[in-house]
Amino acid sequence: MEKRAKMKLKKLTLNLILITILALTILPINQVKGQESVYTSPTYRFEIDENSNFTVVSRAPLSWEENVGVNFSITFGAANIQSGYNISITYVDITYVYPDNETEARYLHAEDFVLNETIQAYNINTTLIAPADYNLFNISIEIIAKSSSHPLDSLFIAQFPGDKSYIQVERGDANPIINLPGFPDPQTFVRWIIIFVFIFLVMITPALFIGIPKTVELSKIAYKKTKEAIANAPQKREERRLKKLQKKAKKEEEN
Repeated sequence: MEKRAKMKLKKLTLNLILITILALTILPINQVKGQESVYTSPTYRFEIDENSNFTVVSRAPLSWEENVGVNFSITFGAANIQSGYNISITYVDITYVYPDNETEARYLHAEDFVLNETIQAYNINTTLIAPADYNLFNISIEIIAKSSSHPLDSLFIAQFPGDKSYIQVERGDANPIINLPGFPDPQTFVRWIIIFVFIFLVMITPALFIGIPKTVELSKIAYKKTKEAIANAPQKREERRLKKLQKKAKKEEEN
């Protein structure tokens, strides 16, 4: 029985270690997945002239946490550009548009990039922060573009989300109990709690190897005594009854 208890303890310890390792692995994966849970806008197709057209698609989550950077990407694409032709994007401006029609400039990309027969796609990635004073907003993407056959700048505007109402800002309802400079954020705090639990389990493992068999042994002794007490209960009741009768008979004789 003692050998069996040790085998069970060893199996339990291995399972605890595996669960802890899986938790440490899954937590960062879930964080990455949360960052990758993005929404893709409709494809905006713009025509500069009959020989030059391009598309714009933007991607970002539809729900932004306050004070947390969000990756916002814009993909420019052009297909079937004839040899010798090109499209030049000279200006990209990202602006927040609020429900009361107020606007707030957030990003400006003023460097030229070209789409041609060889380079048919270009991607812009930037990190944006949710607005401080609004819980709902849209994003307007203003683009200045021209082509080799139409050298005059033209303005084009794409929207994000585009076919959805608004981006929503998630704000905390309560301030954290501990908000000291340098105190870890909740995600880091959870990771360290898991590491602490793992270290604690490793530290108490020797005690478990000694304590669990001892507990099993004491439990067996207690069970055996309980079983014996139950088995001897009728005999003890009879002994107590006889003693009472003897005491009663003795008192009657004295009287």
